[in-house]
Amino acid sequence: MIVFLIALTILCFYKIRISKNGYWDNFLEREQTNSIKGIFILLVFFRHALQYIAKNGYNPNQWGDSVATHTNTALGQLIVVLFLFYSGYGVMEAIKNKGNTYIAKMPRNRILPTLLNFDIAVLCFVIVDLLLDIQINFAQVLLSLTGWDSVGNSNWYIFVILICYIITYLFINEKRLLLGTTMFFVVAATLLLSGKPEWWYNTILSYPAGILFSKNKEKIIGLWKKYYWSILFTFTLLFSILYLFRSDCLSLKYNILSVLFAFIVVQLTMKIKISNSILCWFGINLFPLYIYQRIPMMILSYNKNIISENSLLFMSISLIATIFIAWLYRYWRVK
Repeated sequence: MIVFLIALTILCFYKIRISKNGYWDNFLEREQTNSIKGIFILLVFFRHALQYIAKNGYNPNQWGDSVATHTNTALGQLIVVLFLFYSGYGVMEAIKNKGNTYIAKMPRNRILPTLLNFDIAVLCFVIVDLLLDIQINFAQVLLSLTGWDSVGNSNWYIFVILICYIITYLFINEKRLLLGTTMFFVVAATLLLSGKPEWWYNTILSYPAGILFSKNKEKIIGLWKKYYWSILFTFTLLFSILYLFRSDCLSLKYNILSVLFAFIVVQLTMKIKISNSILCWFGINLFPLYIYQRIPMMILSYNKNIISENSLLFMSISLIATIFIAWLYRYWRVK
């Protein structure tokens, strides 16, 4: 399993560039942000693959297995933080550039396409469930189409990002941010009270953090450039203290931890340019890679011997199949 993380590390260093005396002006442009998202979608793939590996009886006793599993555990939900932060940032940048026209078109251009493409994926999972004789029921399928339930697919992130888009559409514009930001706390509390696992809401504030960052971008970047190392040290220190502090009231600590993590990564990209065509492709194709990666995993795990005897083979075949599905996705994508 450690081979996957080693390969990812090498990929991150491919064409990496460091600005020693200044800062990259384009550190928030799409090529860079897509590359960063590419890193984290591969970590999401790794997380999901480990779930199937553990479930199917693999004995993690090979060299590097403990390092791989501990790395996965240590990262926790931080692997999705930049997806939410960059989404909030990108939406707010579009609102700043296009104004109310962009907001008015969000149901047609953002919310509905995301939901419809997600529902197509759900129906694909239903077909796989039926072929593999996995028990599902009609109510489960209906709720899965909203993201509230699952038929084997990943669902919580899509549900949350749809809620984020809806809040943006209803409550946020270039000048009015307080009410919209408050609504994210309301949604987090609602998900908690509904009994959903903590990962449904413990990173959600990363999205409004991206919105507020965009709104105050010039001031924040100016301050970061002026006191770069002091601010980076402060963020890292606060992050380390919160990370080591185990208690968490209503997942508020983890949400703060997530925002700090996003700030640290963004600030590091001011100096470190991680941008190559491979990672960028993964970032651009984030949606199909995230949504469809469990299908090959489900099919391969139907034969438990594949996983129990060779976890690397399982991960390799799953990744190749997922990439192939993502490449084909353009032919049925709803725009």
